[in-house]
Amino acid sequence: MLIASLFSVAVTAASTASALPSSALTVTTESTAPASLPKGATRVPLLSVDMQASCDSDIQVSSLTLAHTGIGNAQDIRNVYALSDKQRVTRSGHMDADGMATIRFLRPLTLRACSRESFVIAADFTAEAASGGGHALTIRSKESIQTTAGEVTLRPAATTGNTAAIAGTGVGTVTVQYLPVRGTIRYGATETLARLQLSAGGRTDSALKSITLTNEGTARDTNFSDLHLETSAGETVTTTAAHLTGNTVHLTFTPDYVLRRGDIKTLVLKGRVSGSTLRTVQFLIEETADLETADVHLR
Repeated sequence: MLIASLFSVAVTAASTASALPSSALTVTTESTAPASLPKGATRVPLLSVDMQASCDSDIQVSSLTLAHTGIGNAQDIRNVYALSDKQRVTRSGHMDADGMATIRFLRPLTLRACSRESFVIAADFTAEAASGGGHALTIRSKESIQTTAGEVTLRPAATTGNTAAIAGTGVGTVTVQYLPVRGTIRYGATETLARLQLSAGGRTDSALKSITLTNEGTARDTNFSDLHLETSAGETVTTTAAHLTGNTVHLTFTPDYVLRRGDIKTLVLKGRVSGSTLRTVQFLIEETADLETADVHLR
């Protein structure tokens, strides 16, 4: 679980173009809920979604509405969102009183004619989730899919399928604070772009697996290159990204970066500045799903 001291969510209204009468979209879902999970668990896969476009024309999907099933309280779920290749591709949605949540793609999902896209709907659970509660997600009807397709066929997962039961145990937690970046950023140089202080707590040690950082400033795409995270001692601990993708960078820890309970570590985002010095920089973890962690048990 991630608790961020600086947390920014920009929710934008999704728009859908007029339906294309000759296009068809087939959506197949399958429950992926684990048998049990601890309180406070994050990035829990609950539903797989496969979308197949007909060969008539391209199709766009802008949002999905999800329904909670199972005997658990839907309010035990803090966030729901879609992941593709472990990266978040939608804004987070929040369960309402009726157990419904709408998630909107960061950019409309485009399916080329005859193509297929698959992703996973994941959820973050609260640390106060009731023990024994069962949780699953489903797409109830084709009207729950906002798309330009003229025809939608939905093959939903059985609502009586697997549910994730909350166990009595808790998980490790990672708290993030954003430290000031000192000095000026020089064009052509490798500079410090962000400093993150990570604190580990909870019931177990935590392993950091991947991170997505979003620049809330104006720098985009190739304005920064060779992006990676280092320790305060200068050791590189992640893969290196060639450049930003839009305003985000996704990095994988190699190997997993382990935080023991009580640890406080500082990680530094480094990158070569290749854009105008007038571009601004403010990197942060936009949503809790953007820090992928796993519990580990160390002696």
